[in-house]
Amino acid sequence: MPDGGKKTMMLSKKGESQAGLPVITKARQSRIRQVQEMKLSGFRPGEIATKLGISRRQVDRDLKDGKILSRLMAQEFDQDSFLGDSIKFWLQIRWKSMRDSEMCQEENARIGHRRNAMTAQEKLVKELQDCGLLAKVPERLLLGPDLPFEDPEVRQAYLDFLILARERGEKNLEV
Repeated sequence: MPDGGKKTMMLSKKGESQAGLPVITKARQSRIRQVQEMKLSGFRPGEIATKLGISRRQVDRDLKDGKILSRLMAQEFDQDSFLGDSIKFWLQIRWKSMRDSEMCQEENARIGHRRNAMTAQEKLVKELQDCGLLAKVPERLLLGPDLPFEDPEVRQAYLDFLILARERGEKNLEV
């Protein structure tokens, strides 16, 4: 598949040309990705050339231009949009799992849906922490008898909970 030897500009995903980069048609971009995948899979350049019916020199050019193409695609990558889509995805998974949990008749299925919701929540928190939008999630629950509760019944239930937790050897309690 001859490329005509033109090496003056490159077409971006939006169809705009960028000066100083080689012309890479959509068909060649596809072949470049195929060559890169084969190379990553362990094929040698000679094997790739034979399998695709191109010259060894063309394989070398495709690998070289593939690096340029990868850099360009990385520059055009919209991190904010990707992060927003990812957050939206995990929120939807969590919401749907909780909804399915509420609609289930069988207890085991309900528990499974709630586990899915918890996993989605954990992944969402991790993603938010990794990108710096969430600094820290509490690792311990600090409980003590000095927390104010107005209702005497709630206060007593809270103190009973503390006693039970201590009896069972809960280690993440601070009083």
